[in-house]
Amino acid sequence: MIAGKLRNLIQHLRLITHQLAGQPGAGEATTALTNTQVALSSVLRIITDTATDALTLLEITHSHTTAEFNQPNDIVVSDVIWLPSVHAELLDLTEHFGLEQYELIPDLAETCRIEGRLVAFPYVLDLGLLYYRRDLLERHGFGAPPQTWDELTVMASEIQASERAAGHAEFWGYLWQGQISERLVLQRLEWQHAEGGGTIVEPAGTISVNNLRVQNAIERARSWIGSISPPGIVQYDEAHTVKAWMNGNGAFMRLWTTPFSMWPAPVYRAAGANLVDVTGVTLLPSGTTRRAATLGGWPFAIRRDSRDQASALNLIGALASPEAQRQRALLDEFHLPSLRRLYFDADISAKHPLTTEVLELIEAGGLAIRPTKVAGDLYPHVANAYGRAVAKILYDGANPAETLALLEEQLTAIGGWPVQRLRVSRLNRWPCP
Repeated sequence: MIAGKLRNLIQHLRLITHQLAGQPGAGEATTALTNTQVALSSVLRIITDTATDALTLLEITHSHTTAEFNQPNDIVVSDVIWLPSVHAELLDLTEHFGLEQYELIPDLAETCRIEGRLVAFPYVLDLGLLYYRRDLLERHGFGAPPQTWDELTVMASEIQASERAAGHAEFWGYLWQGQISERLVLQRLEWQHAEGGGTIVEPAGTISVNNLRVQNAIERARSWIGSISPPGIVQYDEAHTVKAWMNGNGAFMRLWTTPFSMWPAPVYRAAGANLVDVTGVTLLPSGTTRRAATLGGWPFAIRRDSRDQASALNLIGALASPEAQRQRALLDEFHLPSLRRLYFDADISAKHPLTTEVLELIEAGGLAIRPTKVAGDLYPHVANAYGRAVAKILYDGANPAETLALLEEQLTAIGGWPVQRLRVSRLNRWPCP
């Protein structure tokens, strides 16, 4: 029980780290949070073998956090987007996880492999999902969550109108993270990948972002703002989104694969505890081409100058082992495993059918991969240019075609990549809410 709560605490810290991304002072705060997570992970490894009561746990935690908090850590918990920039400082895990790496979900393994070196090992799969109110869908006669973005737009509009008519003035049909930061980049990528609009800069090193499918996807999202999504969505990060949800102010919500117990601000969870019982989760809706979800995650890595590589390797091996991942996947508030074979585990599939849906998305090429590897150290510049261009269209009413053409020029200047023209047509427009 103690070990389980400690694992939950580590995951909570990880979510907080997600929320800080792009905010002032995030660098120092992220470092402190990462150090704390690593220290707690070390405690977790020890208490799994030795601790039998809360007093032992407190003593071990105190000794580890005070003695090691300000020391260089052996293990680094890194966002996948940072790996190409810091890979030279990380240990090559290839020979240490020689067999295990081939059991990883292929796209996840490839994201953690830089210049032929496996520089990080993931212990969970993290991607965007759609959360929905089961009770509201049933009340309004919808037998299932939306299969397409068009369906979501219609369903969200109808449910919102009914809730507003019943006096629920702050209710919105669709909640998402519109803050101008990496959050907007990764969600925008989900929208355009679902439409077959490319991934900004393709793995082959060509710029593909200036096309009609991307324009269509952005214009559809722009139509949501003030209609089925709050006018202030530009301020929304994960915490704002969950707060609105737990206050009963949403029918659908985009969020990461974070277990309910890890959602921020326990006061919101207490206030909306009953909402957890009626919250369902499924894949994000499909565009004209596929369902899509941006690949996220914070895999474990080891510093090249680690003081104790053997212990660090053992810890990562224990946390990312098939046994440990299977155990987490069988919890009521589960974690999606990083190992592909666990998606064929009958017990996991029976308890959480979502795992089967996620595997189908992966096999269909639905993971949207940010262009971190092709951009390398230039990725922050790519993401900044892309995010600002999308924000201008969404929030400032900029012309999509002109803005994407300018973005194309900016990306060419940043990386010198050639332009790739996607042959697409302006079909399958969305319905008006």
